[in-house]
Amino acid sequence: MSAHIFLNKKLIVGIITFISVAIAAIYSNFFVSDGVRAAAQKPNIVIIMADDLGWNDVGYHNSEIKTPNLDKLAESSTRLDRFYVTSSCTPTRAALMTGRHPSRYGMSSGVIWPWDKVGLPLEEKTIAQTLKEAGYYTAIVGKWHLGHYKEEYLPTRRGFDYHYGHYCGSIDYFTHQLDAGIQGGLDWHRNEQPVEEEGYATDLLAQEAVKLIRDCDYNKSPLFLYVSFNAPHAPLQAKEKDIKNYANIQDEGRRIFAAQVQSMDEAVGRIVAALKEKQVWDNTLLFFTSDNGGGSDQPWTRGDNRPLRGQKGTLYDGGVRVPTIISFPAQLKGGQVIEQVFSVVDLYPTLAKLAGVKESSQNQLDGVDILESIATGSTRRDEVLIQYQALASPPWFKAALVKENYKLVLNSTSPSPYYGIAELFNLKNDPLETRNLAYSEPEKVLELQKRVEAHKKEAKSPILNNSTEMPPGFVIPKVWSPKYLQASRDKEKSPRRTRILDKFSTRSIVLVSFFMGVLSGSVATIVLMFIRKRKIAV
Repeated sequence: MSAHIFLNKKLIVGIITFISVAIAAIYSNFFVSDGVRAAAQKPNIVIIMADDLGWNDVGYHNSEIKTPNLDKLAESSTRLDRFYVTSSCTPTRAALMTGRHPSRYGMSSGVIWPWDKVGLPLEEKTIAQTLKEAGYYTAIVGKWHLGHYKEEYLPTRRGFDYHYGHYCGSIDYFTHQLDAGIQGGLDWHRNEQPVEEEGYATDLLAQEAVKLIRDCDYNKSPLFLYVSFNAPHAPLQAKEKDIKNYANIQDEGRRIFAAQVQSMDEAVGRIVAALKEKQVWDNTLLFFTSDNGGGSDQPWTRGDNRPLRGQKGTLYDGGVRVPTIISFPAQLKGGQVIEQVFSVVDLYPTLAKLAGVKESSQNQLDGVDILESIATGSTRRDEVLIQYQALASPPWFKAALVKENYKLVLNSTSPSPYYGIAELFNLKNDPLETRNLAYSEPEKVLELQKRVEAHKKEAKSPILNNSTEMPPGFVIPKVWSPKYLQASRDKEKSPRRTRILDKFSTRSIVLVSFFMGVLSGSVATIVLMFIRKRKIAV
C-alpha cells in the first residue's frame, strides 16, 4: 500500500510539474515572443569614445603610437574623415546624448568641474532613454561628465540601466581618485555605489564592457553599450610594460601618452573580439570617435593633431576634427573613406532610426542620419555648426561653422592676433587652415556670420561657470561619498543578473500575475480533488 501511495505521489508531482511547465511555456510564447522577435531583429549599438585623442595619435594616420586594433578596424570598416565634435569634453558628450547643439541648453562652454552644481538639463531626452524605450538594454562604462551634484543627473537616472566608471572629468588611473586634490575624492562607481578596486582604469573598463557583451541575452533585448574611456586624458599615467615599448620617443610625457593610447587600443580589440565571440558582430553598429582633439602644448598631456592646426580648446580642425570609424557589416562595406561632413549631433538620429524610433517621439534634433547620408552620398543640410560657445564672463563668444567648402572661425582663441576678427578658410584648397580669406572674400564671411547669428538667437545663457579653482570648504557631493563603500561591498557579494526586457507596464504585470495565479490555483484544485477522490495521503 505504501509503495502504491509513493508511486502515485511521484505521478502527481510529475503531473503538476508538467502542467506548470506547459503553462509557463504557453504564457511565455503568448506574452513575450513578439517582443523577443522584435528585439532580435534590432541591431546592437556600441559607441566607443576616447578622451583627448589627437588626429595623429592613431597608427592609421602614420603616428608613432601602435594602434593595431584601431588600424584593423579602420581598414575593415568606414572612416569618417570629416567628423566634427566640440572643443572640450562636456559639450561633446551632451551633444552625443541629446542630438542637439549644447548651446541650445547652455552647455556649450567649458566643462563640469567636481564642484559644479549643474548637469545636463533634465528636460533634455537622452539617446539612452530613447533606446531603452525601444527595448534596448542600456549601459555606460566609463566617464559620464554630464552632472553628479544630484541623483537626478546620474547616468542611471538618464536612461542607462547600468553604469560602471566615473562621474567627473579626470581621475588617477590607478587609485581612481579625482586628480584635483580633493580629499576623499574616490570617483569609481557601479550603479550609484562607490567601489574600491585595484587595477588600471582602462583595463577595468574594458573588462566590464566585455562582461556586459558576454552576459547580454540578445534574444530578449538588443544591447546599447556606451564605452567612454578616460584615456588618454590627463594625468599622464601608464603601465610600465607599455611605456617600455616607446623608448624611441625622446619626450617622456609623449612616451607615457603613447602607452596610454596603446592600452586603450588593446581595450578596443577586446571589445571587438567579444562581439565576434558572441556572434553578434555582423548585427552590431560600432562607432569609435574622440570627444575633442588632443592637447598638444600643455604640460599635463601630449596629444598630437598634426598636420591639422590647433588643439583641444580651439575651433581649428586640430581641436574639433577627430579620428572616427563606423562599422556596421549588415549595411556598410569595409574599406571606405567618407569625406562628407558629419557632426556628433548626428549620432542620435542615426541610432534612433536604426532602432525603429519614430521622429515624432523625439526632441527637435540638429543632426542627420549618417547611414542614410552615406548610402545616398548626400545630406539633408548644407551647413554644420561645429560650436557656438557663449561665455558669461568676459562677454565674448567663439563659434565655428562649416558650409560647403568654407569654414568660418570667430574669436578662435583669446588672446590672439585674430581676437574679434573673423577667419575664413577654404578647406578644399587649404585643409590645414593656413590662409585666412576673410579680407579677400568678405561676402562669404557676411553670409556665414548671418548663419552664426541665427544659431546665436537659439542659444541659452551658459550654465557652466568655468571656474577651475576649487571653492574653499568644498565637500564632495553626497551622491558619491565614500561613506557608502560598505553598502557597495555588501552589494558586490550578490551575483549580478542580466536585465529582463521590460515589456509590460506595472499594471499589466499585476493583471497577468493575477490571471496566472488563478489558473495555477485551478490546476492545483483539480489535482487536490483527484487526490481526495483516490484517498491518497500526501
